[in-house]
Parts: sequence; structure tokens; C-alpha cells
Amino acid sequence: MITYLGRRAFHSILSVIGLLTLVFFLTRLTGDPSALYLPLDSTAEARAAFARLNGLDQP
Repeated sequence: MITYLGRRAFHSILSVIGLLTLVFFLTRLTGDPSALYLPLDSTAEARAAFARLNGLDQP
């Protein structure tokens, strides 16, 4: 019974670590939010204003 519980705990921990890693990298793949929301022909000033307005320029 202890072996079974240990194996289940180990697999659960691996699953959580794998899920956290997957979510971390999927959120990083989206890139710059201003590039997603603004038109493709927007200027650099418009992107900077969008970032400043939405707090994306803050750490």
C-alpha cells in the first residue's frame, strides 16, 4: 500500500510540474500584447502609448 501511494504521489508531482511548465511556456509564446491588439500598421508611438496605458511597461 505504501508503494502504491508513493507511486501515485510521484506521478502527481510530475504531472503538476509538467502542467506548470506547459502553462508557463504557452503564456510566453503570445509575444507582445500590443502587437496582438493593435493593427499591423500601427506606429511605434501607438504601441508605446498602448503599453503605457495598460501598464505593460511596468515590471
